Amino acid sequence: QIILVDSGSTDGTVAIAQSFGVKVVHIRPEQFTFGKSLNIGIAQAEADIVVFASAHVYPVYPDWLQKLLEPFQDEKVALVYGKQSGCATSKFSEIQVFRQWYPDVSDFDQAMPFCNNANAAIRKKLWEMHPYDEKLTGLEDLAWAAWAKEQHYKIAYSAEAEIIHVHQ
Repeated sequence: QIILVDSGSTDGTVAIAQSFGVKVVHIRPEQFTFGKSLNIGIAQAEADIVVFASAHVYPVYPDWLQKLLEPFQDEKVALVYGKQSGCATSKFSEIQVFRQWYPDVSDFDQAMPFCNNANAAIRKKLWEMHPYDEKLTGLEDLAWAAWAKEQHYKIAYSAEAEIIHVHQ
């Protein structure tokens, strides 16, 4: 099941997605927050684990999804996020940030609640207990991860589930 939450794109994204049978859910641009769009998409999902991929990312390896989902074999894992890298047109400063925040070594039980929903997956049953905060204009992912850690769940990082994150 693929769900596209669209907040007013004008580049043909919706028509392309619909041509592949993707379920499209619309929100008005003025209603957009990351938390709101995530909550709307997750509410439509039928799966126990929901994967997030921002519109401006693409996987590096063909087993990206498998590697992103692997840590969920541990029932205590609430959320998994994958490595992010830049591309040839990325700014030098952004590449340095990616290198600092997304190391080459996985950690399936992070001490800190850091994560990033541009390349992540979450257990839907935990989201049902605590949806994303729609009032936050950013860092909704870190707020949710902090909640999960307080509930004694794990946040996992998969370096092998790598994507390219394009901001141009």
